[in-house]
Amino acid sequence: MDPALTNHRNLTMADLIGFVEQDAELTATKRRNLTSSIRRFVEIVRGTLQMPASFSVLRNASRSVSPAAAGIGRSRWSNIRSDLKFILDRSDAPTRAPLRKDLVADWQILRTLVDHDFPTKLGLSNLFHWCSARGIQPNDVCDAVMELYREDLHTRSLRINPDRRHQRTCVLWNRAAAHYPQWPRQEVTVPKYRRTISFPWDSFPKPFRDDLDSYTVLMTGDDLMAENAPDRLRKPSTMAHQREQIRRFASALVHSGTPIEEITSLEVLVERRNFERGFRYYLDWLGSNRPSLFEIASTLVVVAKAYVGLDADDVKELMRLRDRLKCRKRGMTVKNRERLRPFLDPRNQARFLRLADRLIKEAKARGRTKKAALLVQIALAHEIEIAAPLRLGNLAALNLNRHFRFVGGCTRATVYISIPSDEVKNEEPLEHPLPDRAAELLDLYLRQYRSLLLDGPDEGWLFPGQGRGHKHEVTIRQQLCGAVFRHTGLTVNPHLYRHIAAFFYLQANPGDYETVRRLLGHKSVETTIMFYAEFERYPALRQYNDCILRRREELADRVDW
Repeated sequence: MDPALTNHRNLTMADLIGFVEQDAELTATKRRNLTSSIRRFVEIVRGTLQMPASFSVLRNASRSVSPAAAGIGRSRWSNIRSDLKFILDRSDAPTRAPLRKDLVADWQILRTLVDHDFPTKLGLSNLFHWCSARGIQPNDVCDAVMELYREDLHTRSLRINPDRRHQRTCVLWNRAAAHYPQWPRQEVTVPKYRRTISFPWDSFPKPFRDDLDSYTVLMTGDDLMAENAPDRLRKPSTMAHQREQIRRFASALVHSGTPIEEITSLEVLVERRNFERGFRYYLDWLGSNRPSLFEIASTLVVVAKAYVGLDADDVKELMRLRDRLKCRKRGMTVKNRERLRPFLDPRNQARFLRLADRLIKEAKARGRTKKAALLVQIALAHEIEIAAPLRLGNLAALNLNRHFRFVGGCTRATVYISIPSDEVKNEEPLEHPLPDRAAELLDLYLRQYRSLLLDGPDEGWLFPGQGRGHKHEVTIRQQLCGAVFRHTGLTVNPHLYRHIAAFFYLQANPGDYETVRRLLGHKSVETTIMFYAEFERYPALRQYNDCILRRREELADRVDW
């Protein structure tokens, strides 16, 4: 194959097939396999043979692909991607993964050092082979080499997230340099690709931090009769979130040109000029408006009214500026609507509702191990969210001693999840009976697997974390949503379970918003209707299409052509 052709900027997938078929150096079987991989890839990503054929395009196209949803195994998907890389590389590199013997001597030595350090071996293997193939010695590795490696990940690989891979490689290189005496001593700079705006707390003047502490005491205090007590006390979790909002805005104000030494109180933040400057910087930095900006502005308005004591005209002006930032539409977001649409397919519904069965089957094949216990835990979280669609914070904080009630005999007890109002976002108490399937899974988890996940004293958490406390919400989100995507191809988030519950019920029971309201714990049925009235469209459209189909058949014999 002519290397010049593969670098053509207008290369398409159809061109790749043509090049493969004309390559006399490949066997007939190899040409057939490569052509099959190209066509199968196009089919899986729902593209066409006219789509551009480049590493960046194919990497982005495969970013949201789940082998399970495509109906293929992970090994087949890996082979397809390897075939595409082989074709695009246009080199004599073998199609198999490079082996240790392919490394030059110095890199083989380093590879041997990490044989029993699986994360380091896995994370640095690609760098080893990349450097070895280019004649770069271990002692030559530096920031410039790592930057070339990052560029290659972007332009010559199908890695889903090249920057994350580059960052992880730098971290592992430095860790190995500190751990292994035989490792080259030079460290490399670990890049930061996450866009951050906040300064550390200790960067701000102490008077500002003290003022914020005073505001926190006021808003979370227990003296409702105090002269300046707020109309409604904030929960500690709410106050922690608002403190972070204030820190982010104060940081934005510094970025806009205000010296950090001048931020000595909350009053500085709510001065009209500073209020406008801070949000103007935010809008320029983000490139567009975000719902979170309106929420930050709302918190600052409360600070101005309830704590700083600005006069009514100044508060009114801040509210006017705040309202300009309001961009969140009422009801369901476009992203959640897109994520719900695949649930119109009964096959996706079946994959989703039977996910726990698949996870339990995998767990039993692993025996009583920690990995098996984690699979059962994810299955239980999935089943609970289906039966009792809780907010993520409530799910993570479920405690066997506080939130579970067992009613009836020991062998056939009905299990209830009961969460008091002071632990719920809208202060509506929740009471959910678990169906038999979820109750049986809970019993299996408690009897055989939960103890394997305890890494400290047993404090009764359903999902224990490392040491004390429950598992972090971020960890549960990653594990639960990752399992759903791997096995079903569906992209969900924990809150989407609440929308899915309403979707399933209203498809079968159009118009019954009161039941959905009670299920989700909404205070008013208007909230339920605002979010889910659009679900009425689907049954209505099906009825309309059925009506048209029947009418077409009834009138078929009246057509004279």
